[in-house]
Amino acid sequence: MDLGFHSVVSRALLMHVTSDQGRCRSLLTNAENLSHIVHSMDSRADKQKFLEQHHGAFMIPKRLEFQGQHVEEIVEPELKKALHQEMESRLQHLQQRVSNLRTESEEIWKTLETAEINLLEILNTKDFDCTSYFGDPASHANAGAPKLEVNKQKADKQEIEEFYIAKIREYILGTSRIARLDAKAEFLRQSLTKDSSGSMGIAMVKTNVPKRKRIGRMNMSGQPKLFGGSLEEYLEATNEEIPLIMRSCIRVINLFGLHHQGIFRVSGSQVEISNFREGFERGDDPLADTTDASDINSVCGVLKLYLRELREPLFPIIYFDHFVSLAQLESKQEIVGGIRKFLQSLPRSVVIVIRYLFAFLNHLSEYSDENMMDAYNLAICFGPTLMPAPEDKDQVQYQNQVNELIKNMIVYHEELFPKDLGGTQYEKYISQEPYIDIEVGDSPTEQVAEDPDSEVYPSEDESDTLEATVQFDFTARSNRELNLRKGETVILRKQVSNDWWQGTANGKEGLVPDKYISLKIK
Repeated sequence: MDLGFHSVVSRALLMHVTSDQGRCRSLLTNAENLSHIVHSMDSRADKQKFLEQHHGAFMIPKRLEFQGQHVEEIVEPELKKALHQEMESRLQHLQQRVSNLRTESEEIWKTLETAEINLLEILNTKDFDCTSYFGDPASHANAGAPKLEVNKQKADKQEIEEFYIAKIREYILGTSRIARLDAKAEFLRQSLTKDSSGSMGIAMVKTNVPKRKRIGRMNMSGQPKLFGGSLEEYLEATNEEIPLIMRSCIRVINLFGLHHQGIFRVSGSQVEISNFREGFERGDDPLADTTDASDINSVCGVLKLYLRELREPLFPIIYFDHFVSLAQLESKQEIVGGIRKFLQSLPRSVVIVIRYLFAFLNHLSEYSDENMMDAYNLAICFGPTLMPAPEDKDQVQYQNQVNELIKNMIVYHEELFPKDLGGTQYEKYISQEPYIDIEVGDSPTEQVAEDPDSEVYPSEDESDTLEATVQFDFTARSNRELNLRKGETVILRKQVSNDWWQGTANGKEGLVPDKYISLKIK
């Protein structure tokens, strides 16, 4: 006993204790890693990857145009009238049938939603907690009652699944039938419209495009992901028409980057881009206090990163073949018509974002003589992000076609979107302070009395009014800008951004570009 027996025994026991502690720490670490994996699982992102890997099976095929023979024949008036009446009768019958099918489809959808809610409750049952088995026997005994309910739900699961799948099949068949009948009705409607000689009229009721429905919902808690998430789901959850990151980045570029050479082509700081990304993910606006163009390349970088990491590109990959087929069109009228028809297949919320983005890109291209980024150069930067070519396609050939289409959308953006689309629109002239139109009558009365004939808007301090000499000719791009000629004198009232002044020239008030003038020293 005196020769170290107890020391040997204690060391052996301590070895066992430290081994158990290490094993427990390892198990705890593995449990935390598994928990992190569970929380990071994203079924919609996995679904999108699956669709992209097997895009050939899920991609919407090219539109088939009707190739009937158009033979112009002289038709007798009586026969023409009878044919016209027959087409009107068929159109009315089709419209009535489509209306009835839509009503049936809505009822099926309501039943489908109810079944989906019940199925989600069963699938999301929290029957995985086994902590009661490692506690006191009393808590384990109390867990018996909920277990009976869970077993009953599991018994009903198969029946609900079969009913749910049957309703999905019924709904899809119904909507397909509606689409076919709608196509027939639209063809008859167009034929009757062309036939202007018909004596009897018919009310051309164009069916409204139903709101897009989503089968398979998620129980999301909190705000959805911004980077790597779905644009449509984000807009639906936040009730925003344009995501904050797009509004903020475009505002900064509008104020400080329109004249920046190589904008969107020069890479920004990865550290700054990461910081901006973290801020936007938290729901903050890290660019709210930006006052200069020092970080403009990083601002462009985080905007491109957001668009590139969207779970589903702005132009979904399932429409790739349809989108690329528009590249074969030659005339402007065909291109605009084809793109307008393509945009009709996208959700309204996404189309509003597309309109906002392309209006901004068009504005940016107006300064290509300074920033060296015309419509095609911008298309090269944004094409692979907005509509990436599938991996098994010829990247060079198809991406060039996509870039050409993106260029056309930048050039013709004003003609692509319906006037009644609504929603937030891009504004070309953004100031750091709200822009307020001030009329002469709103100026202080004492200043007007002192100089009633002045063309310059008075201010409380005369030093606020500056004079400048025009260095280069400038042609206004809108009615808010002023036409300037070299050598003219302009009166400047306020600098609304680094690139623009609010001033007066030749008796007219408007915006004056900073780079075209030289201030006079008083």
